[in-house]
Amino acid sequence: ATPEAFRSDAAVDAARANDADGLCFTLDDPTACQITFSPPPDTAVDSKVGVIFFGGFLVDPRSYSPMMRMLSDTYGLSVSVPIFAKDLAFKVGTCESGRLSLAQRAFPDIEKWVF
Repeated sequence: ATPEAFRSDAAVDAARANDADGLCFTLDDPTACQITFSPPPDTAVDSKVGVIFFGGFLVDPRSYSPMMRMLSDTYGLSVSVPIFAKDLAFKVGTCESGRLSLAQRAFPDIEKWVF
C-alpha cells in the first residue's frame, strides 16, 4: 500500500533529513517530506476534502499506508502523511508543524482539510 517512492528506508531517511535540515518548505517537490495518496483517476467520488494524518510518536509513517490507501481509493480522499525528522510531529512547546501548506501544494484542488 505504500507508494513506490517511499518503500525503501533510504527514501524515508532522506525525507527525515530534509525535515531536520529545514528544507521541507524550500524544496520544489511537495512530496519530499510527506507520503501522499491520490484517489485513482477512475474514482466515482470527486472529493474536495483532504486528510492530513499525523502519525504516532516514533512510528514509521509507512505503517499507516494501508489505512491511508483505503481512504484514498475507497472514499476518494487525497491524503498526506507528513514525515518528521524524529517521527515527532510537533516541536516541544508548540503545536505548529506547518505541514498544511505542503499538503496544499501537493493537492491544490482540495478545499477543506481534516487533521
